[in-house]
Amino acid sequence: MIADTDGDMELLEIVQSYFADIGVKMKIRTMDPASYTDYVENQHKHDQLVYRPYGPLGQTYAPLRVITRLQTGYATNYAMVADPVFDAFYGKAVATTTEDQLKQVLREANEYVARKHFVVSLLQPLEYSLCQPWIKGYHAQIYSLWMGVGGASMTSFYIARFWMDQQVKKSSGH
Repeated sequence: MIADTDGDMELLEIVQSYFADIGVKMKIRTMDPASYTDYVENQHKHDQLVYRPYGPLGQTYAPLRVITRLQTGYATNYAMVADPVFDAFYGKAVATTTEDQLKQVLREANEYVARKHFVVSLLQPLEYSLCQPWIKGYHAQIYSLWMGVGGASMTSFYIARFWMDQQVKKSSGH
C-alpha cells in the first residue's frame, strides 16, 4: 500500500489488520505528499494499492465524476484500472435522459466495480452542499461543475438538468 503521510495512518492499520485476518499481508509504504503525488499521480509507477485521502477519510464526488475515476487512461485513475466493460458505463451514463435511467446505469457500474474488486472503498465522511430552495434538479453534485479533464461534458450534463422554480423563489421574497 502506497500511502500519503497526510492520510489517516490509523485507518490504514485497521485495513491492514482486516486483511491479515483473511491471510493477506499488506505492507504500508508511506511517502511525503510531494513524493506521493509525483510517484502515483504524475508518473503512475505504482502497481499496488494506493491511499490518498482528501479530508479525514476520503472524498465524495458527483456520480459522473466518480465513474470517470476508473476509466482507462483517465488522469485520476490512480488504481490504473483498464477494463472496457467498465469504460462503457460512462458513455451510457451521459446518454441518459432521465434521472432514473442515470441511477440505473450508475447502479450497474457500482455493482460491476464491487464484483471486480478494483478498489477497497472506505467509509466516506458526510459533506454538505447547500443551495437556494428554488433551484431544482440539483442534488448536491459537489465538484461536478469545475473538474478539469472531461469536466465540460459533466458540466453540460448537470447544468442541463437544473432549473429555477420561479413560484418558490417569489414566495421566498426574492
